[in-house]
Amino acid sequence: MYEEKAFEMSLALSQRRCLECNPGMGTNIFYNLLYTPPTKIMMLTGCSSVSTPVAEAARMWNLVVLAFGASSPALSNRKRFRTFFRTHPSATLHNPTRIKLARTWGWKRISVIQETQEVFTSTIEDLEQRVKAEGMEIVSRQSFLTVPDNAVQNLKRQDARIIVGVFYVGMARRVFCESDASCETGSSTADVDMQVKASFHDLEESYHED
Repeated sequence: MYEEKAFEMSLALSQRRCLECNPGMGTNIFYNLLYTPPTKIMMLTGCSSVSTPVAEAARMWNLVVLAFGASSPALSNRKRFRTFFRTHPSATLHNPTRIKLARTWGWKRISVIQETQEVFTSTIEDLEQRVKAEGMEIVSRQSFLTVPDNAVQNLKRQDARIIVGVFYVGMARRVFCESDASCETGSSTADVDMQVKASFHDLEESYHED
């Protein structure tokens, strides 16, 4: 006869600084938790930028990673992220809606502006395939790392009308600000589909404001 043993599970919370969605900080916290008792059987992560390096490393310990806010399409790669699971759908979920919207309004040529993050790059790569299959065209694809000024100016010079934008909420403010400052008054107005993804730092600020 086997003796029954009682097991107790507890949740270990890391520093609140991880709310910044910093991949380097997230990886450091991951290793600190990993080598600090008690033994961990699962890691909980939030945004894509932290979930990606943590999930890549966690498989070396056969450790399950569960994310509640990671939407990067790249995380769906089971060969790369064997022990990763999430409750948040992939960001490509929005692309069929974008295509249907363009088809409804008869838009054949669209432009793209994106923040240089894997979550957004893989989302736009999926959109490019869908656009091509629909007989549409992405006439311009602009990206930026930290300063969107040049990317916005390039779209302005190309007289872009239909623009799909993918970036985090902090960058969204800068893009809109630059776009408004550069926009001429009159009927020359671009239709903008902005996928604004709130970072946990911004959610934390909103919580305290409330």
